[in-house]
Amino acid sequence: MDQDIIEELGDYKIIKVLGRGSFGTVYEAERKDNRSIYAIKAENMHAHPDQSMLKNEYTVYNEMKGLDGIIDVYYLGVSNDIYYLVMDKLGNSLEQIYEERNRNFSLKTICMIGKRMIDIIKGIHEKGRIYRDIKPENFLLSLDKKNIYLVDLGMTKRYVDLYSGKHIKLEINKKLTGTARYASINTHNGLEQSRRDDLESILYVLIYFSVGSLPWMGIHASTGKEKYQLIGKKKNEISPETLCKGIRGSKYFIKCLKYIRSIEFEEKPDYDRINFYFDSLMTSKNLENDGIYDWLVGYTEYETLNMYEDKKDVEICNIQGENNRNKKKKKGFWKKLKSFISECGSSNHSS
Repeated sequence: MDQDIIEELGDYKIIKVLGRGSFGTVYEAERKDNRSIYAIKAENMHAHPDQSMLKNEYTVYNEMKGLDGIIDVYYLGVSNDIYYLVMDKLGNSLEQIYEERNRNFSLKTICMIGKRMIDIIKGIHEKGRIYRDIKPENFLLSLDKKNIYLVDLGMTKRYVDLYSGKHIKLEINKKLTGTARYASINTHNGLEQSRRDDLESILYVLIYFSVGSLPWMGIHASTGKEKYQLIGKKKNEISPETLCKGIRGSKYFIKCLKYIRSIEFEEKPDYDRINFYFDSLMTSKNLENDGIYDWLVGYTEYETLNMYEDKKDVEICNIQGENNRNKKKKKGFWKKLKSFISECGSSNHSS
């Protein structure tokens, strides 16, 4: 059955397609009895006969229930050979917002996004799972655009045994899982993923938002496997200093990336340390972590000034702006004076 022409699933009327992924289609839907709006993720039962990705994702969402940054799911059903998962409807992804804003986020917003991502992924790690597919498309805004959520939990994996509490063992020659653009170096090198790899992927996303691209974007190859190898080779060759060149406050990004890459396979990351780098960067640029993202206010004079390379540039801009305002004031004074003299002259002539 073609999922794109579904009209209803159980108690829900399909309104439109919101997105498509490798494991299914996401719809906007309306509950028939009360007309409440939800998002529904659908998967053909025969697509993965051995194990339903949607069933697995439903299990993970229930494990993560109550975590900040993870949406609520309400029901897993079956209709006409289709599994469907009912969940809260969210807004656009960070990738969509980035495109809408001409691929330009302020430093303040990038830092706040980074801190939010770290906090969400920390919560998932504390539940014993790693995410394994960090990318801007998987972080969605709430409908009021004030909060950021992480979706698509189907590719998560337990790194801690549920019963013994022991960390999984390091394995080699693993196939790449996730999105090559943001995958960690260790993932490219065929190593089993752990908590450190999610964090490295977050840094790549933030660098992408800061610069607009990554050095390995645009690599072409005859096969997907060869492309992944070339991307991995580029990541291994490029230094953190070169990767972060041109980023405002690059030294904090460099320190953060170097720390994350130094984390051992089973080691618990110091999430507070990573957040401290972003806090320090914001403090150094007189930026406030107030939760007001670019997309909530549009481009303001304040935000434009914050895009300058350092405070000195801002001060110069402020001085130039003040000089221009003073010039306008002087021009306005002489214009009014000339008008007053002219009026006086006219009055004298008429009398």
